[in-house]
Amino acid sequence: GTLDIYSTAPSAPPAGSPSGRTGVAAAWDMHLDMAQAEVDVGVPLEHVHGGIRLRGQSDGTNWRADGQVSLDSAIVRGVQLTDLEGPIALDPAGMRFGAPAVAADGVGGQRLGARVAGGMLLVDGQVTAGPGGRFTVNAALSDADLERLTSEATGVAHGYRGRMQAGLEISGSRTGSHSLTGRGQMRLRDADLYELPVVVALLKILRVKAPDRNAFTGSLVDFRIEGPHAYLDTIELSGDAISLVGAGAVDFDGGLDLTFRSIVGDAKTQLPAMKRLLGGASGQFMLIHVDGTLAEPEPSTEAFPTLAAALQKLQARQSAGGPRTALRP
Repeated sequence: GTLDIYSTAPSAPPAGSPSGRTGVAAAWDMHLDMAQAEVDVGVPLEHVHGGIRLRGQSDGTNWRADGQVSLDSAIVRGVQLTDLEGPIALDPAGMRFGAPAVAADGVGGQRLGARVAGGMLLVDGQVTAGPGGRFTVNAALSDADLERLTSEATGVAHGYRGRMQAGLEISGSRTGSHSLTGRGQMRLRDADLYELPVVVALLKILRVKAPDRNAFTGSLVDFRIEGPHAYLDTIELSGDAISLVGAGAVDFDGGLDLTFRSIVGDAKTQLPAMKRLLGGASGQFMLIHVDGTLAEPEPSTEAFPTLAAALQKLQARQSAGGPRTALRP
């Protein structure tokens, strides 16, 4: 791509500038305009169009620059971001973007925002300088189109439909996925998940006749990230006739270890929260296990004679410290 750089006469120094203590050795106020560019900010940005303004000063020992990102478009792992706007700050310690670039405590500042798949993405974070490159990111996605998002991310057209909102707090370093820790939540509404392989497998187990595209119309997932694994502490797939609640884990390569309990009717109204995963008050019931991969899930069923036996089994699986087969260190 192309990169154009031009500058203007420096104006008042940015807040917190090192020049407030000693004489100014250098000062700058410049615009960087990019077209069809590639930028690596910890994750690769491709097909970048737009500009960045940077204002800063140096006293010969320390330096600081503050700026504003204003990109018309960029591609991140196949997903297009448009109207990307927000503050950034750079110094020898690293880079901050969003609220931390404006306020020292990261509270009350403008967030870095962009349009994604018809929804809005807001991001705050910071990255330290040096070979380790530790980072912390807080992101929130609202009202994104699921079909558009999955099609852009995978490069394959999908029939999944729904509106997505999600939140994620994650930290780690450039040393690898083993350094990742975080937590988040994802919700879907007005969803059509019939073509999702995991859902197809579950519908077969539940003997729901195809093509019941309205079997599950909403979902909720609470998750934790530990290294290359995501632990799904709460999974709810909600439908008018039948719902599934459960928990499990998935690794970054797509390996699955999920356990579900079926509920007649909407999960949110049928059972108190503490009884959802445990399967109700008493008596016999069935658990559904899903192993294999996201692309090729392998469902199976397991019946327990009593609630106590089921609880003991679930606790044993949880205390084992991870997945049974799909997720192994």
